[in-house]
Amino acid sequence: MMSLQKQITLVVSGLLTCMSLVMLLFSVISANRSFSVERLNTIDSNEIAQTTKNVDSNSTGDVLGVTLAKAKTSYSSTILFVWIIVIIIGTFLTYKLVGKKLQSLMTLEKTMSTVDVNKIGKQMPIDKSQPKEVQTLSASFNEMTMRLDESFVKQKNFVHNAAHELKTPLSVIVTYTQLLQMNTENADEEENKITEAILLSCDKLDTTLEQLLLLANDNLLQLTDSILMNDLIKETFQLLTDQAKGKQMVLENKSPKGIAFKGNKVMIGVAIKNLIENAIKYGDKESTVTVFTHVKEKTIFFEVKNFGHEILTRELPYVFEPFYRGEKTSTTVVGSGLGLSLVKKIIESHSGKVNCSIQGKEVSFSFSIPSK
Repeated sequence: MMSLQKQITLVVSGLLTCMSLVMLLFSVISANRSFSVERLNTIDSNEIAQTTKNVDSNSTGDVLGVTLAKAKTSYSSTILFVWIIVIIIGTFLTYKLVGKKLQSLMTLEKTMSTVDVNKIGKQMPIDKSQPKEVQTLSASFNEMTMRLDESFVKQKNFVHNAAHELKTPLSVIVTYTQLLQMNTENADEEENKITEAILLSCDKLDTTLEQLLLLANDNLLQLTDSILMNDLIKETFQLLTDQAKGKQMVLENKSPKGIAFKGNKVMIGVAIKNLIENAIKYGDKESTVTVFTHVKEKTIFFEVKNFGHEILTRELPYVFEPFYRGEKTSTTVVGSGLGLSLVKKIIESHSGKVNCSIQGKEVSFSFSIPSK
């Protein structure tokens, strides 16, 4: 198959040649017609008389000169008009023909745009009738997606296997620590503090492992549940009521009833819980955590606002990255740094987007997902 560069070159040069030939042919025909003896001899007698009067001469030469001048003007106007028409038609034909030659690239671009993290291994068919550049680009794209897919699978398997392997020794540590804690007769206060610290660390590690397993879970793609957003928020508030009361915080739901969509109810529940729990965890005592939802242009918007630990502007691009924790919160609040990255994966699996914005101590975490 001829290269794309040669194809476009031939198309453009062919059009230019055709346009030039059309202009040349029309110029010759128009010149022969405008300056023919027959036309110059068919001069109206009144026009001859008027022309003769204007030039104050009875000579045939003067009359012929005026006639030639008029013929020249008519010829120039006609050629200019035809030239403009030819340019317009040539530009339109160039646009259409070059677009047809670039159709294979447009198809390639559409295929690439449909590939996401859940379909990273999708292979693009290679048509031998396509230009060489497009065939090479398609083959390179297929090789790249295959390597990325293998890398993602290896990463996912590692996380999954590592989390499962760590659960067994973790359970043993928790069991023996609880046995030590039960034997309080011979234990002093220092030993009790040690066992409590061990259990607290084990609980944190267990939460981290659960979140790692969720991050490696492919079941996020099952988006068939009917979800009522307001009901899910109320259920989350009930789960987190004690945690909010511990900091004397108010949970406020400003979501209208009736907002419904299709998705994975368990995973959306995890995302909402993580966002509201973070708002409680990092919010100031005696403050308010407010939840908003609304629908606009077939998109559902969810937002959680709180007042508390400040997030620096330079940290905004990284807040949804795994294990990232803010500079002002990493040493003051217990956490694993996986909650927001899990929220991002869940929302993106629903074809949505996550966002974080700050205004002083007011922090807002939000996401948007299609309502279909």
